Amino acid sequence: MSLKEEGKEVMLALTTTQWLIIAGILLTVGTIIYRTGEWKGTLGSALSTVKKKVEALEQKVDKIYDRFFHIGISHVFSAQSPLSLSDFGKKIAHETNTEEIAHRYIEKVIPYVRGKNDYEVQEFCFAYADVSILTDLREHHHNDFNVLSLYAYNNAIPLDDVMRVIGLFLREGVLASLKKEKE
Repeated sequence: MSLKEEGKEVMLALTTTQWLIIAGILLTVGTIIYRTGEWKGTLGSALSTVKKKVEALEQKVDKIYDRFFHIGISHVFSAQSPLSLSDFGKKIAHETNTEEIAHRYIEKVIPYVRGKNDYEVQEFCFAYADVSILTDLREHHHNDFNVLSLYAYNNAIPLDDVMRVIGLFLREGVLASLKKEKE
């Protein structure tokens, strides 16, 4: 007897109840397969929507963080202690003569900060750059002032940012000089 004939005999031997059970099992398996595919598509679509919303939320949180965290902190500095130049601050320094300008004032600042801690020196240097150096540049060093103010204008940044770079170089020079005095 061939395999085909044996299959016919088995099929004829099945009762109606057995056929209903087999049909029910096949129908259940088919439904599960269909629903799984449908669920997977729905889940994929839902995950894609959630991903887009999370990315949008992340961008909003980053903007809020940037605004909140950088209140009073210029983007010319990296957010670390002690303050150092960010890539943008380095660009300003590279494209202007801020370091050279700062070095002109180191000896003038030292008497005011001798005996102060590093933080106090830093704060004094920033204030000195913002007021005294800026005034001196406007009144006595017109060429330097014009270069710095034109740079700020052409790059759509406040002149204060350029002066902060000068203040940072001034701090570095003053701290180095004070360290040499102690040696």
